[in-house]
Amino acid sequence: MEKPRNLTEAIKQAKDYLAAMSGREKLLIGVGLIVLLGLALVQIYGSISAGFSSQSVEITRLERDLNDLSTLLDRYTKVKSRRDAIENQYKSVEINEGVYSHLENLIKKFALVDSGFTISENPQLKFGGNYLQLPFVVKFTTTNLKALVDFLKQIVEGPKPLVISRLNLTRSRGRDSLDVELEVSSIKRAS
Repeated sequence: MEKPRNLTEAIKQAKDYLAAMSGREKLLIGVGLIVLLGLALVQIYGSISAGFSSQSVEITRLERDLNDLSTLLDRYTKVKSRRDAIENQYKSVEINEGVYSHLENLIKKFALVDSGFTISENPQLKFGGNYLQLPFVVKFTTTNLKALVDFLKQIVEGPKPLVISRLNLTRSRGRDSLDVELEVSSIKRAS
């Protein structure tokens, strides 16, 4: 059999070769071609299926990340707006008489304690990068629970709010009074 020079010659040679074959040979070649075609289709399907499966896993992961991101963005927005509100609240606070004098006035006016209290100043600390925290420890004894509540409310919600970072209430032995110890801080923008 000589080598074909173009496609039409190759097709003519293939037809002649098939015509010379017996029925059994044609059947075997047909079954062989069908098996090869089937194996090729299975291989192609496996590759496509694996690709779709990995894409499905990736899409599921991305959807989960998107839901997490949405939740985190909502949380970030709430925290940021809360931070901005707190900054605005403290930005306008100017305690001209000093924090020590302000605390002393609050104790006398709202806690109804005229004497026997102590206010000690602790070293200032950095607070959130742009701010300074000026902590004070206040100690006094009271018998008037309502006055104590008014005092604490005035510290946090009054016109010159301070931050309460620690509060210890201890019932005095043998008396109907409370020993109060609290750490109060003034927050101011760092210069």
